[in-house]
Amino acid sequence: NDQVQAVVLPERGAELYRQHCAACHGPGGKPVLPTAPDFTQHNTLLKPDLTLLAAIRKGRGAMPGYDGVLRERDILDIVTHLRTLR
Repeated sequence: NDQVQAVVLPERGAELYRQHCAACHGPGGKPVLPTAPDFTQHNTLLKPDLTLLAAIRKGRGAMPGYDGVLRERDILDIVTHLRTLR
């Protein structure tokens, strides 16, 4: 296989989460805003990575879209970090 696997960096995702997400979603995944999802609940993150990537890019409700703000790799690192919060 000639394809190179992208390296997932959960620690980088944790730092990006602190910078871009924690103010609304809470430092440990418990939401600060009442409409934000609770990332500590198992069912919140049952969607595939690419579905979560698309939602973060586009934004939803009060959450702005991060397309053009964060690279795809950065968003996937954040998703990897989110999966550690359960």
